[in-house]
Amino acid sequence: MAVELLPELKKAAKERQRVHGGTSPGKAANTGGNNAISDSGKARDQAAKLVGVSPRYVSDAAKLKDESPTTFQDVKNGIKTIPEGARQVRKERQIVKGNCNKLTALVRGFFADRLTGSKSVR
Repeated sequence: MAVELLPELKKAAKERQRVHGGTSPGKAANTGGNNAISDSGKARDQAAKLVGVSPRYVSDAAKLKDESPTTFQDVKNGIKTIPEGARQVRKERQIVKGNCNKLTALVRGFFADRLTGSKSVR
């Protein structure tokens, strides 16, 4: 998958930034032309081009890998598509957010009861 190429491509991009650091904006540095891939562009775009997918898919896959490794494995194994995996992660995030909101309401109610001395049933 393209996302697995990102660490190496990002390393190369950092090196290009380091080499170009001493040049003025818009002026090319002499890099010797020894890069196998274009000398410019985001690592994400380069990974997408190498694998033949859209850069957005690379970003989405990288996000899945970070946020939900099990869902990423499902995508990698062909069980789910990237959009299906992204939908699942969004749905899980909404469930967690809803549970956090419920918990917050319970805690606020608990402390409100303690401060007022009332014993309300929730």
